Amino acid sequence: MPALIAHHIFGQDAVARIPEGLVEGQEELLAFLLGNQGPDPCFTHVLGKPATTAAVRKLGKEMHRSHISEALFTARDAIAHLPVSDSRVGRAFVLGLVGHYALDSITHPIVYAGQKELAALRDDLADAERELHGLIESELDTWVLWEKRSQDVGDFSPSTALGRTDTINRVSGAVISAVALKVFGISIPSAEFPAAVRDYEIYLCAINNYDSLGSVVISSIETLVRTHSLTRAMAYRSNPTHECPAANLDHNDWIHPWTGTASTASFADLYDEALEKYPRMAEALVRGDRATFDRLSAGLSYEGKPGA
Repeated sequence: MPALIAHHIFGQDAVARIPEGLVEGQEELLAFLLGNQGPDPCFTHVLGKPATTAAVRKLGKEMHRSHISEALFTARDAIAHLPVSDSRVGRAFVLGLVGHYALDSITHPIVYAGQKELAALRDDLADAERELHGLIESELDTWVLWEKRSQDVGDFSPSTALGRTDTINRVSGAVISAVALKVFGISIPSAEFPAAVRDYEIYLCAINNYDSLGSVVISSIETLVRTHSLTRAMAYRSNPTHECPAANLDHNDWIHPWTGTASTASFADLYDEALEKYPRMAEALVRGDRATFDRLSAGLSYEGKPGA
């Protein structure tokens, strides 16, 4: 998913809203920002043993759609089993995971609504909702980057959002491995999540520019076996402007894909809602207050679907 930039900037905004002392120093900040990418790196893990990489990709899907609170609180509890020297980095990473969930669960419905609306416009797009999803998120990423940082995508490298150290690799791998086994019954070695982040970085750097050789080559291979190219849809296009149709800045009506309720909220409105809710969710997690966390999360999946 190309929502790398939106999650990275959300993390930068969110870390300023949590109590002082929870995330300190450069390494903890990097761990926090990596956590804000959530399970997304799992989706592009392909370099390794096929059975293992498939298990990691399955974990990414499962984490997005079910057992949300259980997974995040299991991640919290996993920190207690880390060496004391690693515990602060672990806490920062887990607080970042909460940030990814907060932004995803609140903003994803407008993305799904947009993809369904676009798919209904033409018959040849009926089977392209996954690609349309990627296209919308790519557009939102470039808009957020310009709106909040006055940067075009040509000035941003995916590596910026995926900074990590040996300690961060070790800790994040241990936390995700514990969640995989205890919550989803999926056994993956602790080295696999850091490997997935590596693959994610390689892939996103290859398609960072819509006209890059990597984007063209990968999408050409992709279209040998499928009608539409997800890579081409996800690749970033230069867009140094405050305009963004996908963000619904004009507050047009759209229908929540899971509840059927009407909304006029813009992506900016939903981003701010997630940013306002995040500190309370983070506090509930740190305190081990699952009841409060469940009330705040309202049982939403990462897709914003109730009943997760």
